[in-house]
This record gives sequence, structure tokens and C-alpha cells, in this order.
Amino acid sequence: MLTSERMLKVLITGPKGLVGTVIEVLHNWKILHIIDHVRNEELDIGKPLENSGLISEVLVQIRSIISTLGIKDAKVNPDKVYKVFNNGINYEQIKNICSQINERISNNYQQIKNINEQISQISSFLNNLGVIEKLKIPLDSFWEYESISYFIGVVNNISIEKEIRKLTKNYELKVVEEKSKLLIALFVDIRVKDKIYSLLTKYNFIELDIPKLDIPRNIYGNIQDNIEKLKKELEVLQHKKESIQKDIKDVTENYSDFLLHFEDMLKQESSKSDAPLRFASTDNFFIITGWVPEEKIVSFNTELKKKTDDRVHVMIKKPKGHENVPIKLNNPRAIRSFEFLINLYTLPRYREIDPTFFLFLTFPIFFGFMLGDIGYGLVSLLIFLLARWKIHPIRQLSNILILSSLATMIFGFIFGEFFGYEIFHSIISREHDMINIAGNEINLILLYALIFGLMHINLSLIIGFYNGLNSHGLKYAILEKFSWIILELGIATTVIAIFNFGFWSTPFNIGLSICILSLYMIYKGEGFRGLIELPALLTNILSYARLMALGLASIALAIVINDSAFDLFQRGSIFTTAAGVLVLLIGHLLNLGLGILGPFLHSLRLHYVEFFSRFYKGGGKKFNPFGHYE
Repeated sequence: MLTSERMLKVLITGPKGLVGTVIEVLHNWKILHIIDHVRNEELDIGKPLENSGLISEVLVQIRSIISTLGIKDAKVNPDKVYKVFNNGINYEQIKNICSQINERISNNYQQIKNINEQISQISSFLNNLGVIEKLKIPLDSFWEYESISYFIGVVNNISIEKEIRKLTKNYELKVVEEKSKLLIALFVDIRVKDKIYSLLTKYNFIELDIPKLDIPRNIYGNIQDNIEKLKKELEVLQHKKESIQKDIKDVTENYSDFLLHFEDMLKQESSKSDAPLRFASTDNFFIITGWVPEEKIVSFNTELKKKTDDRVHVMIKKPKGHENVPIKLNNPRAIRSFEFLINLYTLPRYREIDPTFFLFLTFPIFFGFMLGDIGYGLVSLLIFLLARWKIHPIRQLSNILILSSLATMIFGFIFGEFFGYEIFHSIISREHDMINIAGNEINLILLYALIFGLMHINLSLIIGFYNGLNSHGLKYAILEKFSWIILELGIATTVIAIFNFGFWSTPFNIGLSICILSLYMIYKGEGFRGLIELPALLTNILSYARLMALGLASIALAIVINDSAFDLFQRGSIFTTAAGVLVLLIGHLLNLGLGILGPFLHSLRLHYVEFFSRFYKGGGKKFNPFGHYE
């Protein structure tokens, strides 16, 4: 539990003819973390197995279809998967089925694209026809003429007609006021077309797209008739689009199980077929290097020899100190959820203590100490129980917060608080401590927070001592980690001596000597870097004062919410009572949200920064066995 699972390094060699059999065994057992071979002058990498190219091609095709159809992961129905096959399964048949599906949906999407373009064009026509109708000009007027050119659109000034007269007297102008602009239809001699266009641009002319040449739709004559005709055409196109979309939906429903099943199967087959690219290879032999959990090695070796008629040799070695052994955390089920917080940070190295268990012990305590309210704890417990049930991807986080909510309720009983009210005589009164925070009385919440900090920091030093003992030996562990504990002992002895016996008493001299000895040990263990970090010990311990600060902030806000609501209730009217209820609901929901977020982040910080920094280096790589897919 306090260390990751023990690993052994294996080297598997055998004739090339058995590489497929070995890959199948490795894939089924899912316990070998392969070390990829790097091609060198002595040993090349292997070649993919037969059908590798076809498998990859079909897999890419299936993933493309899944993405196009927007198919999500779901429980696969085997009956739907295999009913499409007549005489067994082969990759060519899967490819042909996928090609048919792809062609069908590609045609459908192309038709929808064309229909959408037509709908967009007709909608634009309808919009412009509605505008043109205001000009009372028949659509027959908008044909192409040999001697006449015309412009229809919007300008921002009617004085444009004066400018037109300067250029030509042969023109016809229709004008309709449209909001703050003017809608115009201008017919002119084609010989002055360019000059007229230049003039129009000075008045911010915006030309309308007129369906004048749309001969297939016979758009001419009465505008209202054309509007009705185009609306009916829109309806026909919309029905056609809906029919095509239904066909796409049918394809999705009929083939989603098939596609998801074979996407998963071909992913595994692709992994198998490409596996030799990770092995070392000669003309006649293959070599596989990797890591296997120690407890599985005997049964794995037996199975491998059985499947290959004892023609494969397995060499087993214990890991050396410099090797980067993959990490497989080994925690009981109750603690395993806290691996989520370790994965957020970094995995431990192979010979380091796994801090998951300590997170399990202290994270909920810090969280509960800060929030510390029976009511808030109960509500948050219900929220995270529901989240655990409904939202599977955050189940580990929900488990952590469920335990933290239980700790919140326990501290709520210690503080005697229920939604900010002190409902019974408590062991510790946070409200009393908050009121007297500037007085001469000892703030118990702060005192307990600093005691928690001192214990937490010393726990990290003890763990660091163990890590140093395993990695570098007893001398290193004493000088680098135990020296800090001796320093704390020396400081405590000195302080007690000052208050009880005065300066230069025997206890004072003993405490001072212990401090000097510890400083020398820190220097020998960590050099000047250790001496520079001496103030960090005090600041790390003081950092735990946030346990008190966030707790008092939460209770202060709760008291303000309760007092505000109580003032509204005292006024006695229905409206003020309703407002008071609203203040309680919204206020306590807001305080609960802050009360969950703040304690979670600050508990995390106290572990990542103050706790981990004294013993935890991390940087381990995750154990990723061949055949295991996340």
C-alpha cells in the first residue's frame, strides 16, 4: 500500500515464426509494459504482421464514419453486429460494408449540402422579392437589355437624382423610403452605366440580388405569385432534406453497434499487428523487453512456455537503481480514489513511498476542519452521492468529496454548527474565536490549525527519512531529513527553557546545543541550500493558518446570511418573509459553493506544496501493459 507494485524486468526471445503466438499471449494477459526498441546498427525493429495495412485502412475508415455520424460510446448489442455477416468475418468484408456505409452517408450529406444551398438561394430571393414588391415594378422589367442597364438597391440620400440628371436625361427612377435609407430602381442608357455606378458608390449604394435570370423557376410577372411559388418550392426541399436526414438516422441506428464493436476490435488487432515495430529483431529471432508485476511472473512464464511448446526463452532481472521502472499504484479499494489527486500531480518514483494513503488520512480532515458544518456537510454529501451515481467520469473525485463531506459533518458536531447557527454547546466555538480574534484570548482554531501543520510537516520528514534510507542509506537520511526534526526539538527545548528557566540556564544551553548540532547536520546533508531554506520551515507551518482563516470566513458569511434573513422575517409581511427565505437559499448555496471550492483547493495546496516538498520527487511513468486500452 505504501509502495507501488513490485516489478521485474523480462527479456523474451524466440524464433520469428512464433512472434504472432507470443503477441497473442501478451495481449490476453495484459501484464507486460513493453520497452520500445530503438533501431541501432546491431538490431533492427521488427516488421508488422500480415494484414496490418488492411486493418489500419479499415480502422481509419470506421473512425471517419463514427466521427461523421457523431456516434458516441454505448453498450454494443452483439446481435446487431453479426447479423450483417453471412459466411464468417474477414477484414475485406468489413471493408466492403464500411465502404457501402460511407458511400451512402457521403451521398446523403452531399444532397443535404446541395439542398441547403438551394434553400439559402430561394430564401435570399424571397427576401429581395419582398423588398422589390414595394417598388411596384413587374419582374419582367428586370431582363437583360441591349441598350438599357439598371440598378436596384439601397442608397442613403435622395439628392442622388440631381447628380443623375447631370450625367444623362434618359433615365427612369423609382424610389421608396425604407427605414432610414432609400430603396431605388434606376434604369439608364447602357452607355453611361459605368459613370452611374461610380456615382452610386459615392452614396453607399448596396445592390440587391435579383432573381431576374432564373429561367428554370420562371420568375417573372407578378411578384406575389412568385413569392407563393418559391415558398412551395422551399417546402418541397425541406421535406426532401428531412427524408435524407431520416435515412442518415436509420444508418446510425442500424450500424452504430457494428461500427463501435469493430472499431474496438480493429484497434486491438492494429495494436497486435504493429507490435513487432516495438521489438528488436534479427533475420531469425525477435527480442521483447519489458516490465511485469512480480506476483504475475511465474504464471505468465508458465503460460508463455506452454503456448510456444517451450521454444521461447524468458530472462528475468530485478530492477537496478538507475532504471525508470513503470509505476502501478497498489492501494486498497477504499483508498484508490485518492490516486486521482496523485495523478493530477505526478506519480511517485519506483523506490519512493506512495503518498496516496496519507492523502486519504489527512485531505478529508483538512477539508472538514475548514468547512466544519453539519448542514453544509449533509447537503454536499447528497450532492456528491448524486454526482457519483450520475456522472461516471468523476466517480473518483466524487468519492474523495463524499469522505470530505462526512469529515465536514464530524467537525460540524465538534463546532456545534448547522448552517452557521451554533445549535448546541460545542467543544470548540468558532463563532467565539471569530469575535475574540483581536482580543487577548488564545484563538483555539488557530492553535489547532498550527498543531495540524506541525504534525503534517513532521510526518513528511519521517516519510522523507524512509525514502532517503531506501535510496541513499542511513547517513543520508539522518543528515537530510532527521536533522530537521532535531532542529524542531532544539527550538522547542530552547523556548521552554526561556519561559521557565530564563536565558543561560542548563536547559537553555542544552536546547541551543541541539539547535547548533542540527544546523551542522543540515549543512552536511544539504549544503548552503538547506541553511537558506531554514525560514521555510516556519512559513510552511504558518501556512496551515489557512485552515483557521477559511473556516472563520465561512462561518462569518453564514452569520451574515442568517442575520439578514432574520431581519426580514421580523418585519412580518409575506413579501419580506419570502425575501428572507430567498436570502437563506441563495446565500447558503453561494457559501456552500465557496465552502467546497476553497477547502478543496487549499487542502490540495497544503499537500502539494507544504507536505510533498519535503519528501516527494515524483516523475514516475505510468504502468501501461500491452493489450490494455483506456
